[in-house]
Amino acid sequence: MYPANNEAVPYIKRASFKLPFGINLEKLGKFLEGRNMEIKIRKGVLTARTKETHIHVSGKGHVSVYSFKRIRSTYLCKRIAGFKTG
Repeated sequence: MYPANNEAVPYIKRASFKLPFGINLEKLGKFLEGRNMEIKIRKGVLTARTKETHIHVSGKGHVSVYSFKRIRSTYLCKRIAGFKTG
């Protein structure tokens, strides 16, 4: 989504937020796989992607979303919050 020379791709939208609790990445990964997203979990960070959207979620609650489509951040925040740990 970003070229090698670090110039931003036009028309990309970004949303990022911090949740006040940890996230169970395995359960969230299974949920996102059901949404036809490619999932990778490495070093405590879940990466999910489609052709239009990339989502990065850390186990500590940091969330970043990059998309060519409109981002419904309130909806995403509520859905991801459903997978909190503990």
